[in-house]
Amino acid sequence: MTREFDGFMKQLGAKGYQKGQGFNLQAVKRLSSAERERAEDLLVTAVEAGDTTAIPALGALGSRRAEETLRRQYAATDSPGYKHAVLASALWHTTADEGFREALFSDLASVQEEHDRLAILTMTIQTQPSRQFVPSYFSIVEHDSRGLGAPPK
Repeated sequence: MTREFDGFMKQLGAKGYQKGQGFNLQAVKRLSSAERERAEDLLVTAVEAGDTTAIPALGALGSRRAEETLRRQYAATDSPGYKHAVLASALWHTTADEGFREALFSDLASVQEEHDRLAILTMTIQTQPSRQFVPSYFSIVEHDSRGLGAPPK
């Protein structure tokens, strides 16, 4: 097993603060073929059991099975909400479907819990192309602070 897979397994079994740090998505993408298959099985089980920290890692695998699992979970998850946003973000990164990016803006505009809003804001910003990152960040924050939802295009 590679160092990346060892780190993956350590994170999969993490608790508390360490669990909240999530998976190293770049390391997940570097797993060998056999490791990716094993990781996919473990992540599908974790996502289906309600582990939101496994959602981005499953999306990073980018397989058909991963996308199907994420789409099923997305369809079964109420909006707005943190889990809905995490699923929308993972699906946007997997498919680049603008509908998932729009769902992030909708969740951002509707979620009331401040911690969740900050996390969703971060996910929303990460959907911006790097050359647009800073202007987009300020536009999103300005609109969000005024309760306007998604900034104009």
